[in-house]
Amino acid sequence: MYIGVCGIAQKSLAKNVQHFRIKGLITVWLMLGWAKFALKAFNGETLNPADILSQTDKILAGFAAYLLYTVIVTLGILLLIVPGLYLASRLFFLTISSWKRVWDQ
Repeated sequence: MYIGVCGIAQKSLAKNVQHFRIKGLITVWLMLGWAKFALKAFNGETLNPADILSQTDKILAGFAAYLLYTVIVTLGILLLIVPGLYLASRLFFLTISSWKRVWDQ
């Protein structure tokens, strides 16, 4: 364990990765069960609270989809928001007539 800049104890990287995996698997398991429960409610079927915990056979596929979703969202943020912030900061004080002069520099 190591004390960070603000005096907050930080866990090792390996422990953080392990906690991410465990938390992710539990989250995916509950999300899949909740989705099944909600679909049964929507279709008017009989609801059983045990359905929320019944999706253990789909955990790995759900976790892979969760990781893919995370990567896609992160890339989207980097490719859209970061360039948008750059353009906003570059063009903040400009008027339309002076755009050409700035872009030519």
